Amino acid sequence: MLPMGKLADMKGIKKVYLAGFVIFFLGSLACGVSVNLGRLVAFRAFQGIGGAMLFTVMMSFIPIYLPPQRRVFATGLVTTAAAAGVGLGPPLGGWLVTTFGWRWIFFVNLPFCAAAVAAGCRFLPSAFPLSVDKRFDFAGAVLSFLAFVFLLFAVNKGLEWGWTSPAILACFCASGLTLALFIRRQKKTDYPLVDFRLFRNRVISFGLLSVSISLLTMGGILFLFPFYLIEGRGLDAHSAGLIMVLVSAGSFAGPCTGRLADRFGAVRV
Repeated sequence: MLPMGKLADMKGIKKVYLAGFVIFFLGSLACGVSVNLGRLVAFRAFQGIGGAMLFTVMMSFIPIYLPPQRRVFATGLVTTAAAAGVGLGPPLGGWLVTTFGWRWIFFVNLPFCAAAVAAGCRFLPSAFPLSVDKRFDFAGAVLSFLAFVFLLFAVNKGLEWGWTSPAILACFCASGLTLALFIRRQKKTDYPLVDFRLFRNRVISFGLLSVSISLLTMGGILFLFPFYLIEGRGLDAHSAGLIMVLVSAGSFAGPCTGRLADRFGAVRV
């Protein structure tokens, strides 16, 4: 996601957004026709590149193309649309798995991606203030990617291999080293992926911290809860999906909170 933000600055958010849908379309199709687990994992990684492109720029259209008095409400609409995906995805996915098989949780993406590309080509503005500097920090992109890969691998395998095992400790060390190299690279290069001067702004720093804690909590619940319901409680996939709707139900209040923020201020809400 981090390199995709820089790429959007260079090429325009519309191009990156539509390209993300195309990649997600191709990745979903490839996942659906996979013949073994190895290919499924590889195609999921490819699909994730498209997802990263979409998730990175989806909120960028609002502050660029809408007037200030409409931005908070529009953000509420976007979060509601995202909540609809999170809320409807589990029950729909559970129903598709139990009725048609697991491949259809990927095939169902295809018409939505095609419709999104068609609508985006027609309705999304093309004008965009492109970055004057066209240089891309490939070294920084690799370092940031490796830092997260080593960290996630260690966290994922730590309980299985032992938190003090040489392999896990080596992964944690490698993550810390690549992260340090990434930060050093960003401070020295003239075209960084991350301008660390942004973090001098307390609103940005604490805003990102609060969002990180929120997503960390919500992501953990959304990831683990289906396993608990199916393996721990013995529910079928469809029933577990229906229960998962409750987790995201509150997010449908997005437009309401947007109007409240317009009236009372975003900080209070």
